[in-house]
Amino acid sequence: MKKIILVMLATINILAWEINTHRAIDKIAIQKSQNLTSFLNASGIKNHIFKEDAINFEGYKKTYIEYILYGEKNGLSQWNQKFSYDQKYSYRKKATVPDLLEAGTILEDAQWPHTVYFDGRFANHFYDAQFSGSGSKGLVYKGIRFLSADLWALRGIDTVNRHNLYSYTNALEYFEKGFTESDPKVRKKYQAKMLVSVGHLMHMVNDMKEEV
Repeated sequence: MKKIILVMLATINILAWEINTHRAIDKIAIQKSQNLTSFLNASGIKNHIFKEDAINFEGYKKTYIEYILYGEKNGLSQWNQKFSYDQKYSYRKKATVPDLLEAGTILEDAQWPHTVYFDGRFANHFYDAQFSGSGSKGLVYKGIRFLSADLWALRGIDTVNRHNLYSYTNALEYFEKGFTESDPKVRKKYQAKMLVSVGHLMHMVNDMKEEV
């Protein structure tokens, strides 16, 4: 029995949370956050429906929602996620604020846009709390040392020069542009990217909490 428990604990620590668990944790956080509610009310976007031109997952030729549903036959799409905006299947092309926040927490485990299985954002999710900050240690895989989760979440560019476009630094940029750009369509695109980025960051907090 002790051996079984040790194997279970080791597996949980290596794999972190499953996609369903990430979404379940963050869904409650979204519903309970008074700060988020206040911000959405003050910004006027609480009940906004974001349409296809604002919610394209950059580099993947699909909306955020479509990528989750159909983008990875051997990964995210196997989890059969559902989203709230569902009028004659147009939810694939539209999203609410909670949809985008929850999409972000799922998409942080997305693969890079090709078919290699173990090559995705998740390679930068490992975190050794004893070596935090600039000396923190990330995953080493096939001779490549990836970024640790804290550095990836802050403003990551990993060791094979792939950018985290949904980092904390990016989220602040999207926030500014989402409410200052002169073109309403451009504002909506950046507002959507801001919300998705918050979901990505919630995912990272989940993972670092689990690994600590």
